[in-house]
Amino acid sequence: MTPEALERMRATFNVGAEQHALWPGLDVQPDDLVVPKTRFSAFIPGTCDLDSLLKARGIDTLIVTGTATNCCCESTMRDAMQMGYHVLFVQDGNATRGDAVHNASLANMLLFGDVVTADEAIARIEGFAKSGAGGTSLTT
Repeated sequence: MTPEALERMRATFNVGAEQHALWPGLDVQPDDLVVPKTRFSAFIPGTCDLDSLLKARGIDTLIVTGTATNCCCESTMRDAMQMGYHVLFVQDGNATRGDAVHNASLANMLLFGDVVTADEAIARIEGFAKSGAGGTSLTT
């Protein structure tokens, strides 16, 4: 990687950079936590407080969506599973530059959690809410 390309990549992790911004149409509510992520994985110690925020709230299950499937999303899922979280990786809620790369990443993710469609993730959330099963994971 050229020094210029490396600098462009590093710049994307700076809060305030265009590539770091939330999608403008995202319905962020006042009570929502917005946690800046400054590395590919959201679980790199010293770069993001996500792990401590989730543990403080008793959250043990993550639903991973975003871009890029094969980079940030995959890195976060791998680290989350290794840290003891249950993970749903939403296959039609992640994207990258091409289908071949996306599908290869989905095949890898089967080792780290459940690869589901958005409809399947929603059904699990609805089933969990109806069961009143406090502390029970959304994963099977």
